[in-house]
Amino acid sequence: MIQIPWSEKSISAMTSMVLSLDFINLTKDILHSSHYHWSLQHYESFLQALETSHWHAFCFNENSPLRLQLQQRGFMNKNRSPNNISSSLPNLLDQEIQSMEQLLFTVFHLYCYNKHHLAIDKTQLSVINVIEAERFSEAWIER
Repeated sequence: MIQIPWSEKSISAMTSMVLSLDFINLTKDILHSSHYHWSLQHYESFLQALETSHWHAFCFNENSPLRLQLQQRGFMNKNRSPNNISSSLPNLLDQEIQSMEQLLFTVFHLYCYNKHHLAIDKTQLSVINVIEAERFSEAWIER
């Protein structure tokens, strides 16, 4: 079995964390520019990804022994040197907070947006879509 050096693992982990935050911010921009006109299947996939990102970050932040070991190896310090130990434990607070913030914002926006359209457009097709969206949103809110 090939052993991967710590420095390579560290860089790979940092890249993954940065990409997770970029994903959250990029999808927020995409949703806004598309005026939240996605299918419920797309919303489901997006919200599941945000929820997974949130719980991954939450579990990492709860694992103090792991975070302490990573701190002792110089993980997430400013110059990535094992000799420069950061005074704070590594954390994924940004990812934990931003993913849940975007999830909640999206669900509430979808719920409220469709309520607004129900009042304006009372065609049967719109009512069905609004009712489906409302049920979808309520299921996510209840989680």
